[in-house]
Amino acid sequence: MNNLSFNTIIDYNNYTISLINHCYKNKIISYEEMNKIYNKLLDLLYYKCMHYNSGLISTVKVNILKNINDSNMFTLNLYLKEFNIYDGISLLLNNEIISLYNKSYSKLIEYVNKTKMFYKIIFLKNIIKTNNYYYNSTLKEGIKSFFKLYNSSYYSDRLIISVDYECALGRLNFNGIEFINKYLEYINYENIYCKCFNYEKIDMMLKMKYINYENIVINIFSDVFLVSLLLRYLDKDIYSLNIDDIDLDILYNDIKDKEFFKDKLYISFISIKRDLFLDDNVNKYLDKYYYKFYKTILYFTCSKELEKLLGKNSVVII
Repeated sequence: MNNLSFNTIIDYNNYTISLINHCYKNKIISYEEMNKIYNKLLDLLYYKCMHYNSGLISTVKVNILKNINDSNMFTLNLYLKEFNIYDGISLLLNNEIISLYNKSYSKLIEYVNKTKMFYKIIFLKNIIKTNNYYYNSTLKEGIKSFFKLYNSSYYSDRLIISVDYECALGRLNFNGIEFINKYLEYINYENIYCKCFNYEKIDMMLKMKYINYENIVINIFSDVFLVSLLLRYLDKDIYSLNIDDIDLDILYNDIKDKEFFKDKLYISFISIKRDLFLDDNVNKYLDKYYYKFYKTILYFTCSKELEKLLGKNSVVII
């Protein structure tokens, strides 16, 4: 997608409507052309409702109309986002709307199939062994249910399933199959990192940190990442994942020189990436997570509350 030089920003989760409005505001299309496109979108809604209810459109409830329209927009969004703003608005203005929708729908089905193939061929191969209920229920049964229940024709923007196990970066700002696609990509990177460690060591580490970790919502990667990073900082064996080897006294003493601590922490992170020989995509994800998470480490270290992050019971006072 081309960079936008507009005075306002396009909302990529509501791309089609946002594109139309921004093109009008920036005088790329006229008022009459904007109305022409909106009338086309109404024609598409009418067409889809007729097929949804076997021609009895008068019996379609208002909330169903909204759901179908949201689905239409999601499907168009997925296709139009591949084009620059001028080609995208031209497609809406100059093409028959049903034809444009059908092309968009074909793109959606292709996207679903590629995501499903990624899940079956790559993702499941990298899934880790764990007793955490939310990890297993979401990544095994939950994702399978999504592909089974996903209604690409009338509810393409819906997530359908409850994603209780979230990626370390937090809730993703996507809908429908776009959410699942990016979610699987990110969790796969996290799984690849975790698979560098023995699952029994991970299990033992989680048991040390949490009471009944099997039945609480956690992100396993974030815990493995934290413990391995602090162990490397202290020149300990990262593969042990032994929380007891993390000397809080040393960390609390080092944080007195914050720049020294930050530099050493980053060097430790780079050292782990070098030793694990991960591919570029995984390393880019780790970079993204590190720059998000290291501030949390700094905060808890400065506050002398690292034991809260590590699940240690004793409070260290210097």
